[in-house]
Amino acid sequence: MKLIKSTPKLVDELTSSNESLEEIEKALQKFMETKRAAFPRFNFLSDDELLEILAEGNNPAVIQGHLKTCFDGIVKLDIQEVDINAMISKEKEVVKFSRVAKIKNDGVENWLLDVEK
Repeated sequence: MKLIKSTPKLVDELTSSNESLEEIEKALQKFMETKRAAFPRFNFLSDDELLEILAEGNNPAVIQGHLKTCFDGIVKLDIQEVDINAMISKEKEVVKFSRVAKIKNDGVENWLLDVEK
């Protein structure tokens, strides 16, 4: 109470900050929904997991940790630089792709769609 009395505009500033935070949260939710619409398997991930994937989209090691949630039976991809050559199951079975998928800089959802095909 002493702080509020000594800073007359504190309540207004906190209210404004809270409103800004709510706007940011809504925009973030909308952004994540567009990513989930682009790659529906993202619906299997929590918001925190999806944010990690989107933040580390060009880091295959981070993405690989979430593959088993997105794809049934895939726990790892055989990646050589930007080429995705095969998928690996939890039983360590390797299934080579008939065509090589590529890790691209245009969004993780796009190259995961190539893996899905």
